[in-house]
Amino acid sequence: MIIYARFVTRFFHKLGLIDNPEPFKKFLFNGKVTASDGTMFSKSKGNGVDPLEIIAQGYGADALRTYLMFAAPLDLWMRWDPQGVPGTYRFLNRVWNIVQEFCEFLQSQEQISPAVILSESEETSVRDQKDLSTPPASLREVGSAQDDTPASLAVLRAIHPAIQKVTADLEAQRYNTAIAAMMEVTNTLYSLKAKDGFADNASWQFALESLVALVAPFAPHVADELWHDLGNLTSVQRGCWPSVDEQYLVTDNMTIAIQINGKLRSTIEVAAESSEADIVDCAKRDEKVASYLDGKEIIKTIYVPNKLISFVVK
Repeated sequence: MIIYARFVTRFFHKLGLIDNPEPFKKFLFNGKVTASDGTMFSKSKGNGVDPLEIIAQGYGADALRTYLMFAAPLDLWMRWDPQGVPGTYRFLNRVWNIVQEFCEFLQSQEQISPAVILSESEETSVRDQKDLSTPPASLREVGSAQDDTPASLAVLRAIHPAIQKVTADLEAQRYNTAIAAMMEVTNTLYSLKAKDGFADNASWQFALESLVALVAPFAPHVADELWHDLGNLTSVQRGCWPSVDEQYLVTDNMTIAIQINGKLRSTIEVAAESSEADIVDCAKRDEKVASYLDGKEIIKTIYVPNKLISFVVK
């Protein structure tokens, strides 16, 4: 169909019926999915995969769609992995579970949103009166309700870089790395919950609503269910993409890689405001680095701000 669309458009352009010979602003050839042994799917070989069978096994369309976007960059061919869909299903389950745990926590604190407990008729009435294009307050007022406690800062500093990464990756059609970023931040949120619980309701509400919104392009059915569970009346697909607050992209520490004669030997964590001299001194005192520097003369020290220290020794 794409080839025919270009052919017909160019034909009309030659006739002078249209001004632009190209029907598309951007043209991307997507890769194909092959069998697990690398051969092409074929009816004669009987090696095809029926998506309805996968859905019927209980994984659902969202897990299948997410796997296809996660398995490889969009423009590369990929081999079908029978364990791929179960893997994305587990990821979506983790997102589902942490949202449900948060909702249960709110219920236990008697702070559950009225939208969750409205009857169907009451919800319809409220929906008719509400501007459905308006994002929920928790996504409009990023960070405004937080007291910037250590627990709330940790949550916000986890979710905002993920919002930034997924937004950029979606615009660049890097779907696999966008999903990887969501998996990473989900793991981080579980770690923060295990450490501090749902210590700040507003931070967690924003973080989980943002995570659900990020998931929505890949798993729309799961995302819409969770969006309503979090107390929203609209669909997650209606103008609810979260915004990045740059103040939460800055961390107190930074990771510095240490090279010796061009080879990576260690990494160190230092305060973000550390001077170059302090960072170099800290690098020399690192146990691994010290062992490589022992008995050697440092000929040159190269510092790449916020990233790297390289020692040239002999």
